[in-house]
Amino acid sequence: MPEGRTSWFSPAWVKILLALIGAVLIGVFAYYGYQYYLLQNLSEKLPDSGETIAFTDRGIADTFLMSEFSFNRAVLERVGDVTILESRDMPQNAGKRVVLAQKDNTSGVILGVVSAGVFEALLSDGTNKSDLAVTADGTAVFAVAARPAFFPEDIPAAAADDTKDSTEPDEVGSAEGPVKLIVAPVSDVREKNVSTPGGIFAFDINDKKLRSLGRGKSPRPYGSDAVIAIASEGVVVVDVGDGSRVTLISYRGGDASGSALSPNGTIAALRREGSSTVEFFRIAGGMGVYLGQIFSASPMYGTAILGEGHIFVRTGKDTVALYALSDNVSAVTPQFAELGLLMPN
Repeated sequence: MPEGRTSWFSPAWVKILLALIGAVLIGVFAYYGYQYYLLQNLSEKLPDSGETIAFTDRGIADTFLMSEFSFNRAVLERVGDVTILESRDMPQNAGKRVVLAQKDNTSGVILGVVSAGVFEALLSDGTNKSDLAVTADGTAVFAVAARPAFFPEDIPAAAADDTKDSTEPDEVGSAEGPVKLIVAPVSDVREKNVSTPGGIFAFDINDKKLRSLGRGKSPRPYGSDAVIAIASEGVVVVDVGDGSRVTLISYRGGDASGSALSPNGTIAALRREGSSTVEFFRIAGGMGVYLGQIFSASPMYGTAILGEGHIFVRTGKDTVALYALSDNVSAVTPQFAELGLLMPN
């Protein structure tokens, strides 16, 4: 070896190589250690696996289960040729449930009861129904969809520019007249959806009587004989007996797609039509406390609230932005930056 040339295997080079390898290993361990920390931190903020999330803005409950960092479409209960979409226990009647269901090859959602594995239809009129609530006295309350709501990929290209109904009325009733919800056997269910601007309806399961509670969506039980719901005037409490209502939170146009109530009716997410912002309120003591807002750069096709801490904003058929709700007055913050959750079909 010529004099003056340093060997790659000299002690100095060996030390440099070992230092470089050590630095790379430390970097790798640090990177994966940090990723593991983020994963653990994120997992603490995610809902538990098996928690159920239901989106109802399209008029029919679309239910998913949390599974670690993704959604799985829920496997729904079947009773004969009927699929159970929503189910509530019948007060003071063990083993009997009030349900919203779909019959195979039939349009619309049926209100019925299930007892001892047998389904009995109570109300079948071809309309889409969701957000079933049952009061202490055995009255079923549900929302009837104003009109089918579609994702862009569901709309044929030729009809994409002609989806607005210019004859849509302002009050309860269709372009042809008042909405008629018909009590009929399953075999009489209409094959086409009924044209209706929607609203909240109450059905007395014992007397088989139906009554309208006016415009609104997302009814939740409120006391023994009332429901809390979202309406065009904001968040309201509606008396199930006579339909009278009291406004808890004034928010004009708050019943747009993307507005929702938590299952227990204590958190309200309100969005005006055409807005990209959802504002949140906590409801307690007959009033609403403003919590804050989130802004979505993506389209909003529905919002669901799990408990009082997780907000799910549906941004497409297969994606959801997940937020954590904070009590801080600056309020709803994407604590893990709009985690996109895949929802397989």
